[in-house]
Amino acid sequence: FLYTYIGTIDAWYFGGDVQQSVNLNWADYHGGTGEIFSDADGQKLTWIHVAWWARMLSFFILIFPAINVVSTFPLYALSLGNDLMRIYYGDNVCLVEKNRRITSLFRAIAAIPPLIGGLFVRDLGTIAGYTGLSGLAIAFCFPALLYIRSTQKLKYMGIPYTTHYERLGSSIFAAGVVLIFGI
Repeated sequence: FLYTYIGTIDAWYFGGDVQQSVNLNWADYHGGTGEIFSDADGQKLTWIHVAWWARMLSFFILIFPAINVVSTFPLYALSLGNDLMRIYYGDNVCLVEKNRRITSLFRAIAAIPPLIGGLFVRDLGTIAGYTGLSGLAIAFCFPALLYIRSTQKLKYMGIPYTTHYERLGSSIFAAGVVLIFGI
């Protein structure tokens, strides 16, 4: 809800000139302070004498996504590397977890491809498109498929598949609707 609210306000305020990364719209934020100045040709308009707090707010909003990515990327790479190692070694993962070379190799396998991809794909819109599509699959498709399949498996095995917490959203129909929405 919060992101919808923020997006609506940004679209209303910035109009049709909203950039793909909305934080870039704050580059010329002046907070109602300062004066507009044009160069000799009258082509380039810039704000001068802008209050320090408006410049700081603009800078913080502009730099926040980069700080966010820099702070979370190692955590994601570490987690993915560990998961890949568990998938590869299965039940024997406890035997190789203490081997620093193997652990580092799997973490590098998780960390290096996004870094190489970032060197070649500079358009944030393209990156956001791919991550948005995978986010839809992770948020809607996979949980619905897991619910449907686990319910079918429990029925097949003769194990009770309903719980005390089951409500309207806990049904094959609801999972199917969520799955269709995700597709």
